[in-house]
Amino acid sequence: MWMSSVTNWYRRLSKLISMRMQTVKSEKTSNITFRLFSDDEFVRRRRLTVLFTILFAILNIYLFYKENTYTVDRVSLREVVKENIPARIDFQWVDKAQNEARLRERLDNAPKVYLLDEDIGESEKKRLSNDIALAKKALSDESTAEGRTEALHKIWGTQDGLTSARMKPDQLNTLSAIFLNVLDAIYRKGIIGERFFLESSTIPVEIRKKNDNVLVDRDSLIFSTEAADYLRSLIKRYLEADRQYVDFTYYVLKNYLRENVYFSEELTKKRAESIRGNFVPETVTINKGEIIAQKGQIVDETLVDKLHKMEEKLKNVVTLRLIGFMFTLFFMLAVIFLLMRQQGYWTNIQKIFFWSLINFLFFLTFSLFFVFMKFSLYAFPFLAFVIMAYFLIDLKGALISSVFWVVLLAAFSPDFRFSALWLLSSMLFLAETGHFRLRIPTLSTLLKYLTFVLLSLFVVELAAGRPLRESLSVLIWVPVYVMLSFALGYLLVYLFEKVHNITTEVSLNALLSWENPLLRQLMSVAPGTYRHSLVVSELSGDAASAVGADVLLAKVGGLYHDVGKIKRPDYFIENQIYGPNRHDNLLPLMSVRILKNHVEEGVLLGRKNRLGRRLTAIIREHHGTSLIQYFYQKNQKDNKHKHLDEKYFRYDGPKPSGKESAIIFLADKVEAVTRLLYNSPFHHVQERINRIFEEALLDGQLDVCDLTLRDVHAVREAFIEYFRGSRHKRIEYPKEIGGND
Repeated sequence: MWMSSVTNWYRRLSKLISMRMQTVKSEKTSNITFRLFSDDEFVRRRRLTVLFTILFAILNIYLFYKENTYTVDRVSLREVVKENIPARIDFQWVDKAQNEARLRERLDNAPKVYLLDEDIGESEKKRLSNDIALAKKALSDESTAEGRTEALHKIWGTQDGLTSARMKPDQLNTLSAIFLNVLDAIYRKGIIGERFFLESSTIPVEIRKKNDNVLVDRDSLIFSTEAADYLRSLIKRYLEADRQYVDFTYYVLKNYLRENVYFSEELTKKRAESIRGNFVPETVTINKGEIIAQKGQIVDETLVDKLHKMEEKLKNVVTLRLIGFMFTLFFMLAVIFLLMRQQGYWTNIQKIFFWSLINFLFFLTFSLFFVFMKFSLYAFPFLAFVIMAYFLIDLKGALISSVFWVVLLAAFSPDFRFSALWLLSSMLFLAETGHFRLRIPTLSTLLKYLTFVLLSLFVVELAAGRPLRESLSVLIWVPVYVMLSFALGYLLVYLFEKVHNITTEVSLNALLSWENPLLRQLMSVAPGTYRHSLVVSELSGDAASAVGADVLLAKVGGLYHDVGKIKRPDYFIENQIYGPNRHDNLLPLMSVRILKNHVEEGVLLGRKNRLGRRLTAIIREHHGTSLIQYFYQKNQKDNKHKHLDEKYFRYDGPKPSGKESAIIFLADKVEAVTRLLYNSPFHHVQERINRIFEEALLDGQLDVCDLTLRDVHAVREAFIEYFRGSRHKRIEYPKEIGGND
């Protein structure tokens, strides 16, 4: 009762949506030509398939994003931490205060850069050379000693050393080279002021030559206060053999001593900038779960900085994970669609539509469980959707879907036990589908299935080395999972059958049951038609198996193809066991109308009893547009009505459109003819079967269906083998000896 109520509610909801779509389509308020709900069912389902696939992908991405997004605790400076704040991810943090102190220390210890300017020494040597030239000229011009002394005073100043030296031009010429060598030696060492000496005691110093940037040894420098003494000692070494010229040389060269080492502010700043640029801050690794802030701690800038760094790392990780997940999802969807195309699903829009719809419902249900019942994901009815995929698509579609879902959900459930349960249960169901084709599986079947799943998962738990107590906490959910999956799965299959007017293995097996009211009515009202339908069902099943068609659909279609004869059973010869033929007193055209009417009556009964589109199509197409030969020939003998066109004596069709429909079309004709030839030799039966197939091909009755000539030949051979087996002779046993005295 409750299932019927749910079905009616779902049907009313679908009708309301359909009516709303019709209203929307009738409102011509836009020039947009694209309409989701097209009048063409193929176009409508194709667009819905795209829509459900997009919604499925969006739902996956959104749930993955929500699962991988962490909320970082918001704190303010100087407030008290209310709860311990753990690290939600491994991240590296830079202690700004500590690193600033390290940088400051390095800058404080950075050397001041001084330059040894070689150009100053060259300038002084050049000035010395010019003065020597002037002195030589003056000495040459003066003839007296007093005149020469006065000339030297004009150049180098009034100094005792210059006065006492009675210098002559040739002597000055000899000393000039020594002057230049001594001055060059001093300037190469470098002369620096007293300030450097004071600073260098506390501050590191670096001295480089200005022109070639070569480092200069600070110990070789000459302080300006010591330059005169160093000059005298150096002159003594150079003039060790000519001591009388030491004072003269000293007083001359003393005029050319200048500081040539000075502080470079520009290079010192560059050195500081280089230290800043090359400074690598030390990082602190904070592991996931490590307590960042203790309860009761006062929030400072360091804690705020840590939380900001963690939030930044979380955003980066989530973005990368999301991009990776999106690529994986789209790649998997592409692979799935390629597999489905390879399996021939691409041309079957119904299967593609149901697959996309099941995918959407699957992940919508998982999202609800994941958000509201994450603690009990073991109860998520994964198997229910595998059941739907099997009955609404097929075995391969269900297998592809189950593997796809398990791999996809691994991104949300890193615990492999979820995947193990889902994969084991779905593989077992798909391996034993023969036991689950009833509308309600038997209790023994469910118990066997439950036991196997429990044992399989228990073995997985043992192999993983889980403690027994932890394993039992998982296994206790398995009965809930199995019962919920089967209940939801079969309920959804039933709803889909009723709302979308389709047939599945469940409904087809139910239609094969003798308890079906329509079949019982056919059996009681038209027993001859029922027996005819039984043979057609067997014939169709054998032929469908031979050409790879749907055997179960062919059997059920054969059983119900003539259900329309329930309305006027006495007008069909197989039910006229006794009494006259009712057509004897009717015009041929009237008889044809009665015969043709059983097709329409069958379609109406099929819709009324919700046999589904495929069975209803078989009922409508089981005669195609074939000619009713008997009454056509009878009409031709009547001169009064023989002018009637042949089309009035043909069934209204349409021609068989599917393999199963075409097989039942042929089986119906073959059974009717072979029944009349029951006592004829078998080769007559075989010839008549061949003729039926030839006439069907020549009449174009098989032009629409997808049976190839090879398939037609296989169907014919299957029919012949069936009747060859059914016509074997019984063994005659001799009477018992002495039995009839």
